[in-house]
Amino acid sequence: MPKQDYPPLWPPGRHRITLPDFRAVAVERFPRDGRRRELYLRLEAWIKRLQSLGVKATLWLDGSFATEKPGPRDIDCILWNPRVEGEMTQATKELLGPLIDKDHVDSEFGLDFFMEGPWSGDRFQREAYWSGVFGFCHDRITAKGFVEIAL
Repeated sequence: MPKQDYPPLWPPGRHRITLPDFRAVAVERFPRDGRRRELYLRLEAWIKRLQSLGVKATLWLDGSFATEKPGPRDIDCILWNPRVEGEMTQATKELLGPLIDKDHVDSEFGLDFFMEGPWSGDRFQREAYWSGVFGFCHDRITAKGFVEIAL
């Protein structure tokens, strides 16, 4: 049985916004949805931990969280081209490891997490692939929007 699609929160395309803008649209519009608030706070905690280690990257966020679905299960997330500003010490590597481990990020932060970088191959092809995944509803016909946030 195919998954049900819900109205998207953004029109078709990739939308470059800030984290507070994301919260305003995806969380504050749903004041009674505790699950949305919880997932957002977990996303924010993950981002703060990355930033505390000097990580710079781009995030693409999508999934049911980017729709009007009540009580979404998680937030779909791609971390693009992560890099650490400054020296990459052993301590930084040890702290960063769990923050980029799919299983850990999924369970600890409620993110359906993927990571892409130069090691993934041709960036144009990878962006085209993920734009196709994130840019359409489950019916693979109806276009929808997703967001991009710079860290």
